[in-house]
Amino acid sequence: MSGFLQDFSFALRQFHRRRAFTLATVLVLALGLDANTAIFSVVNTLLLRPLPYRDTNRIVALYERNIGGGNELYNEAAPGTFADWQKFSTTFDEIGGYVTGPITVGVWQGGGVPQRVDATAASRQMFTILGVTPVAGHLFTAEQDRYGAARVAIISYGLWQQRFGGAADIVGQRIHLDGADCEVVGVMPPGFAFPERTTQVWQPLGTYLSPERLLRHDTHFLHVIGRLKPRVSFNQGRAEIDAISARYRQAHPDDAVAPGANALPLQSGLVRESRPTLLLLWAAVGCVLLIACVNVANLLLARASGRAREIAIRAATGASRSRLVRLFLIESVLLAVCGAGLGLVLAVSIADVVAERAPGATAVLPAAVPFDIRVFLFAFAAALVVGVASGLFPALQFSRADVARGLRDGGRSSTDSRGQSRFQGALAAVEVAVSLVLLIAAGLLLRSFSRLMQVNPGVRLDHTITVMIPFIERPDDRVFALFRDLPQRLRSVPGVMDAGLTSCLPATGHCNDNFFYVDGRPRLPSHVMDALQRSADPGYFSAIGLPLLRGRTFTLEDGIGPDRKNPRRPAVVISESLAKTYFPGEDPIGRRLTVDAELTQEKLQGLTAPHYEIIGVVGDTPDAIDRKSGPTFYMPIADQTNYDQIFAVLHTVGDPLSVVAAARAEINRVDPDLAIDQIRTIRDLLGESASRHESNTLLFGSFAALALFLAAFGLYSVLSYAVSQRRAEIGVRMALGASSSSVAAFILREGMKRAIFGMLVGLPAAAASSQVLKALLFGITPFDPATFIQAPFVLLAVAALACYLPALRAARIDPAVSLRND
Repeated sequence: MSGFLQDFSFALRQFHRRRAFTLATVLVLALGLDANTAIFSVVNTLLLRPLPYRDTNRIVALYERNIGGGNELYNEAAPGTFADWQKFSTTFDEIGGYVTGPITVGVWQGGGVPQRVDATAASRQMFTILGVTPVAGHLFTAEQDRYGAARVAIISYGLWQQRFGGAADIVGQRIHLDGADCEVVGVMPPGFAFPERTTQVWQPLGTYLSPERLLRHDTHFLHVIGRLKPRVSFNQGRAEIDAISARYRQAHPDDAVAPGANALPLQSGLVRESRPTLLLLWAAVGCVLLIACVNVANLLLARASGRAREIAIRAATGASRSRLVRLFLIESVLLAVCGAGLGLVLAVSIADVVAERAPGATAVLPAAVPFDIRVFLFAFAAALVVGVASGLFPALQFSRADVARGLRDGGRSSTDSRGQSRFQGALAAVEVAVSLVLLIAAGLLLRSFSRLMQVNPGVRLDHTITVMIPFIERPDDRVFALFRDLPQRLRSVPGVMDAGLTSCLPATGHCNDNFFYVDGRPRLPSHVMDALQRSADPGYFSAIGLPLLRGRTFTLEDGIGPDRKNPRRPAVVISESLAKTYFPGEDPIGRRLTVDAELTQEKLQGLTAPHYEIIGVVGDTPDAIDRKSGPTFYMPIADQTNYDQIFAVLHTVGDPLSVVAAARAEINRVDPDLAIDQIRTIRDLLGESASRHESNTLLFGSFAALALFLAAFGLYSVLSYAVSQRRAEIGVRMALGASSSSVAAFILREGMKRAIFGMLVGLPAAAASSQVLKALLFGITPFDPATFIQAPFVLLAVAALACYLPALRAARIDPAVSLRND
């Protein structure tokens, strides 16, 4: 033990004496370890750490699958399917459902302004499945969680503190949610925010599900979770719900319903979108750590070569080889631990950035990623592995050095310098190869993002602004008046050329889709026609710049009208892709279609399903910038009145933001209860739609830049070491007539040989690894020629710069001084 402490103390003294070496090594390790620790902290929270709920291993997310003959395995559930699972399941203790969406919290006690927050309509079983209880009040009762019950709500701890000042008597108070009077019955504990970390209000799901709606198996919008009974396996539960859904399908072969069901452990279901990208990021930072480890090994080799005499003296005075190996490993591990400590400090900010940008991670990740004991153990274990891996070869190499030669040669290396130089060169080539893999990956994502930003969304990009208008409950006649009057008032705003309303904006994600049938064609529920469904008023198409290709768009006379039992003039406008997909080689104008959901409503409620006449064909616009425009049909916006929100689109003469204040005033004149939110230009919408790709590009690009820097530093250190070891040789060359430029060229060639060799190894490795990026790319292939040509040139340019500095140093060696010192 005393020997270990002596070696430990000696290592600290060595670090103090060689502060520049110590600082460089610790920084290199910190750069490699901080990225790994940051990504691991997110991986730990998302994939490894159990969710903070009771018996998480028994909580399962339930889905419908293969709806309408499609291949989607994890669809949201229909209310009727949800009710069937609750009624017939014997393997689950409880099954609960929820649906998410924004809600407006009204003014409370005369203070503040209305606030838009994220909310969830949840069945009472959701809370008991998760095993959570409120800190004040109670959960929803069976009486409260039913259709027709008085409106109640549970609020988050944060909303209670911030919006309601932590009022002790908040339970029982009346608040306004989307204009409706609600009683607060509970406050959830701090930190609880299921299903999203931004959720602040919960309302009973049952109040939104009428008995007729609970019979519907064709509208899929519910997220469903269940708690398995003790000693029931996951596969048993999944098989049972699949059988329940299959039985309904067999009993109703003419309905467009799911043929079966699927399930995932809750944690897997919540992180389904973010898992692949996160694992790729972890692999990328693993490559960075490998480069850092190789760098440190080279630095330790260079430092050890200058300690040949010290090592020889230790061996001559009785130090065993194991003692010498231990000394080297203590130094390397201690350096790695210091690097890990600094890396942990840097990792905190990186982890929060990754957590903020990780797609789909908001259901699991808190706003600040926790660094628990598992993260610290990972950092320590990584430091230990890196320390041993980077220090083992120098330890073995120099612990077997020739003692007599070491004492005779003094400070010069007593080992085979050529063999050591070749080994260091090989390590440098490995760094170059690994950095090229990351550089090409980042280049592919950058090229993909560039292609993404060149996508034509099919609408006008400039002089167009959109405004979200949250809806609150109001009589139908007020809604019809709003749809009629609001666009006219908005067109009267100075600077506004045109205005329109819609239920869903382009490139903002999936809003709604529906199965439909074309009149005169056979109905095949197993292979239904599917299209995105949007609502629009007559002014929307011109306001947003969506071109009319055939026929006409809506007038105020089009639509079902206020009496759904006696439809007035059902009309629909379809997109070009719908016309090409379902009416190839024929003119769709004048054809009629029927929506499957309305046929079901006809069966259940006796309401005649409208037969919509196709009156026009407009251009395509995607629901996400990275997806191909799908078949879409537009209905008159007044055909429905139960919107959560609508969007106003304004086409302006000049700066779109200059009309916002006047537009807000006109909206308030039409209806004082209306507020506006999410003021965005079309370019803003496209940028938000591309944010996931932007995040991936920034993260991979940052790690590739770090890898490139470390590889360049590795080349520089290897060549600098070679120059210091060959000062005498260089002095002789120059004394015999070699010019400074020829010496510099010689050193530059030595470095570039290593870089080119590493590049030749890295290219096939990059070609193989680029396949895993296929799902993240848009508009290019994993073997994009431009990327595979440009990335090596960038790498060679950086390598040349790294080699130039040691070459310049070699060219400035004074032969007289070099030969005299040698």
